[in-house]
Amino acid sequence: MPDVPRVILLIETSDHYGRKLLQGIARYANVHGPWLFYREPPFYQDVSGLKKAQSSFREWGATGIIAREPQRYEYIL
Repeated sequence: MPDVPRVILLIETSDHYGRKLLQGIARYANVHGPWLFYREPPFYQDVSGLKKAQSSFREWGATGIIAREPQRYEYIL
């Protein structure tokens, strides 16, 4: 199997827009994939969960990040 893109999803799903955005990403990946997705529970936005989330992202070896508010997540890069 060729290299499968590993994509981190940093999208809040508590509102309708975020859920529809994820649905669209899933549909796109279904057509153009396969893709592997990684999502942390919402605690990644909390300062206490920041170090754990960063470590998880690096260990996972992501090839991309999709974020609704990319300026909030520049620390990952």
